Amino acid sequence: MNLFRSIGADFNPIIFNRHPDITPPNAWQNPLRNLKQTSGKLLDMLVPWLRVGHHDNSWKFDMDPELCDLFVFAGTPEWTGRRLTKIYEMLDRHSIPTAYIGIGSGAPRTIDSLQPVCARVASRAIAMTARDSFTQQLFSSFGSVQLPCPSLFAAKPGEERTITGMKRICLIHGSDQGLKWQRISPRAAKFINHLYKGIIEEFSAHCEVEIMCHYIDELPEAQRLFPECAVRYDYDAARYLDLYRSYDLVIGPRVHGIGAAASVGVPGILIAHDGRADTVQGFQAHVLTSSNDLSRVKEAIDEITATAAGLLDRASKLRRHKADSWAHYRDFLAPKIAPYVGRLSAPSAMPSRVAA
Repeated sequence: MNLFRSIGADFNPIIFNRHPDITPPNAWQNPLRNLKQTSGKLLDMLVPWLRVGHHDNSWKFDMDPELCDLFVFAGTPEWTGRRLTKIYEMLDRHSIPTAYIGIGSGAPRTIDSLQPVCARVASRAIAMTARDSFTQQLFSSFGSVQLPCPSLFAAKPGEERTITGMKRICLIHGSDQGLKWQRISPRAAKFINHLYKGIIEEFSAHCEVEIMCHYIDELPEAQRLFPECAVRYDYDAARYLDLYRSYDLVIGPRVHGIGAAASVGVPGILIAHDGRADTVQGFQAHVLTSSNDLSRVKEAIDEITATAAGLLDRASKLRRHKADSWAHYRDFLAPKIAPYVGRLSAPSAMPSRVAA
């Protein structure tokens, strides 16, 4: 939204909430979701067991498509799949303009692997940028351009931290005990836990080292594994920009954590554990690969030490990269979206999916 507003767009942002508690797969097939009256003796008995009604302040499947002037998939690998079937059918049927901004994939794909309706809508996109090489290869025939994930602009240019040295290090915790789409593999978790203990031992004498949790399920484990460190967490995702702004270096397996840190000017080191690692090239982050071999921990610490030695140079390059990417995005998007979003006295509606 910072990008769109920077080029003068005036709009009402409406979210399509893809969260599994709000929109489980094939949710649109459940007739009870469209009930507006969800109280009464019988319904009060059914509500704890069935998904009755849609109470979230987000796009609902029975809403009038005329509300949408532009539908944007932004900064996410979750731009397709069963949760979106009804959305794609709506976009296709009503010829609603669509933009894909910094979408990603975790593995190579082909157009033939997509649902036909998804491929049709994507082929008509008014603008398309890919955040990784997999997605760029997939959509190159549709005119896609590879640019960083727009989460790089979660903080506006000029809102970055000024780094003067390495005084505070953040380690993003990743657990194999969380919910399905939040946890990492046991192999990756074991390597990362051993690595973090080594980092704490290596750096804590001259740096503050803290642990960051993105999910509440990770808190008990993080406190148990790293009792010597402060553990940070916030239920409000927007607060993570301020949390990450307080560090000089961020290390961890969460792509969106490395992106949030980059947005506020803090260099990152990603511990790669799946195919989404390519995304962090757009954040100017260094990439380590998790390993089954725990003897690699010492080698990884040496690599982190070498990377940290050039911290000020990395921070300076990151700031320049963000400014250049901001300019490239503005030049690319302005002529493409101007016909579809309002200005000043003519606000429009833009449903969007923003990665978190």
